[in-house]
Amino acid sequence: MKKVFVLMLLCLFTSVLSAQISAKPGLRVGANFSNFSHTDFDYRTDFYVGGFVALQLTDFYAIQPEINYSRQGAVADLRYYDNGTITSFEKDIEIEYLSMIFINRFSFYNVNMHMGPTFDIELNSSLPTNIDFDMGVTMGIGYTLPMGLTIEARWKRGLFDVLETDDYNGTINSIGDNNANNVFQLGLAYSFKAKGTSK
Repeated sequence: MKKVFVLMLLCLFTSVLSAQISAKPGLRVGANFSNFSHTDFDYRTDFYVGGFVALQLTDFYAIQPEINYSRQGAVADLRYYDNGTITSFEKDIEIEYLSMIFINRFSFYNVNMHMGPTFDIELNSSLPTNIDFDMGVTMGIGYTLPMGLTIEARWKRGLFDVLETDDYNGTINSIGDNNANNVFQLGLAYSFKAKGTSK
């Protein structure tokens, strides 16, 4: 699956670079506030960083393929019950992803709304996971300043059960089925000058 993902990624950006259209490359960086669905874990704060190419098709619509490195997970305040005694300790659950996103961006003056599918490859994890890749959806809003800097907020939701809940047998935490990635992002994006010309 990872080889297929990397091949798709290379084909996508090769086609973008060879296309004779107006394109704006850029960079993204910001904070992740992540958790898993159907758990009582706390949100984990970390970061994401990546690059994109915005392909402007009309004055109001652009396709924006992205590649991001994203550190996600949750903070689990685990509680074990043993012989009438509850023992608590905090466990940091960290999952690192290489994320490919296909953003559909709709702009209205300086405000843009965007959404699209996400395809993630797991690079590293502090605990075993059910699956080493993820797919999902993301949506958000941004405000672009005159110098090309955009303030943006996004929500990203995975579709697959990624958390190996067998690791939490014996706890009295609320951990249900289908523990999908749930991430809020707040950050900045910077677009460089457009490259190429439209046919």
